[in-house]
Amino acid sequence: MQATLQDTEKNRKQIISLVLLSLSIIIGFFFTMDQGYGYMEKKDSLEATKKEASEKKWTLENLQTMTKSIENDAELQDNIGRYASEFREDTIIDSLFAPINGVSIANIAISKGDKAPNGLSLATISLTLKTQDITTLENFLDYLTNSKTNKKSYIIKSLNFPFDTTKNEPASVSLELGMYYFQ
Repeated sequence: MQATLQDTEKNRKQIISLVLLSLSIIIGFFFTMDQGYGYMEKKDSLEATKKEASEKKWTLENLQTMTKSIENDAELQDNIGRYASEFREDTIIDSLFAPINGVSIANIAISKGDKAPNGLSLATISLTLKTQDITTLENFLDYLTNSKTNKKSYIIKSLNFPFDTTKNEPASVSLELGMYYFQ
């Protein structure tokens, strides 16, 4: 009988130790569960960051390649200067006085304008001028919009002048130009 009491006592201690061990494991699980989830989130975040860094590195390499090709292309540099230079009234006025005989500019009004959605700003230049004939006016407008010798390139927003197809005589012209620039 004493042996059975000892066996019962021994069994009871083993059960208590198993219950305590089980409770320890369960409590440990609940305390470390948040750390496990945090670890998994950080691991996912690290992978996403590595992927993003790789994409940005690829983009940077492409942009550097494009920058070098732009810097080495003289014609493109010239076009950038013509179509999207800085806003300076003195260079604008210099580019308006064309080396074309027969055009006299009477009035100039320059407005900085607004920033466009493409990141450039659009200035407005209003001119009143007199030309000796329609052909001279065509040459002057070509100089403002298409000429490689002009350091600026303008957009014709509006053009007003009396036009008589039967005569090629002097004309008084009101001209509104647009010019893109960096701000």
